[in-house]
Parts: sequence; structure tokens; C-alpha cells
Amino acid sequence: MTNIRVVQSKDVDLILNTGIDGLADIEQWLSKRKLAFFLTENIYIAYLAFVDIKEEPIGVIMGGLEEEGRVWVEMLSVSSDYRRRGVGTALMDQLINTAEIVSARGLMVDIDHDNYGALKFYKRFGFKRVGHMNQYYYDSSKALIYFYEL
Repeated sequence: MTNIRVVQSKDVDLILNTGIDGLADIEQWLSKRKLAFFLTENIYIAYLAFVDIKEEPIGVIMGGLEEEGRVWVEMLSVSSDYRRRGVGTALMDQLINTAEIVSARGLMVDIDHDNYGALKFYKRFGFKRVGHMNQYYYDSSKALIYFYEL
């Protein structure tokens, strides 16, 4: 059974220390100090997934609240041992539910053009392609931009 726990300001240390094998390294794109600020100021929404709340998290999702009324999916990562078991779906359901509560107009995500697993995942939720950006990522690869309307 997967439990989803809301990461609030008091839990900042928990999200900052999720460096378990298979989860995206948060520090590669955002410093801990900046992330702590975003979480405590409610600029980011973050959820962690656990098999057992007393153990390390097996998944994480973060969404950034934008002035345009969107929630940008900043990160979704599930430990390789727990993929295809509904963890990513449970995390996305939580983020969508929260986006609805804050009256967001939708969710956006950028996906590497050759990340077929992620493309399939987001399309299954109803995300629609709205554009692309050439040379978007550090390796100069193309990003596809998808939107989920609420």
C-alpha cells in the first residue's frame, strides 16, 4: 500500500533529504536553500510516496505555482523498484487535486522528446501537446511542452 504525505514547511528537511537510489537528485537543478524557501513560501507543492511512512520515500512530485494560474510539474520521480505499481499515478492524482483546490487553470510539464515512458504517462492523464522548445535541456535536447486543462 502506498501512502501519500503532503510536504509542508515543517517537512522541508524530509523533501531535501530524499536522495535514495532511483529518485531524481533535487540538488542538480535547485539548491537546498532555494527549495526550502519555495516550500515554506508555498510557491511549490510537493508530495512524497511511501510504502511505510517510517522508511525512505519511494517517489516524489513537485509542482511550481505560476503567476499565470498554472502548476508547472517540476519533478516526478519514482524509485525504479516501484515503477509501474501506481506510485506515479497516485502522486499525479494528488498534484491535480491540489491544483484544483487552488483554482489553477491547469498543469504544464516539459518532457524530453525521446522520453517515451514519460510521454505515455502524461498522455494517459490527458495532457495535450501545446508546443516545444529546441535545445532546452543541458544536453541541448528538445523539450515537448504538454498542458492538462482543469
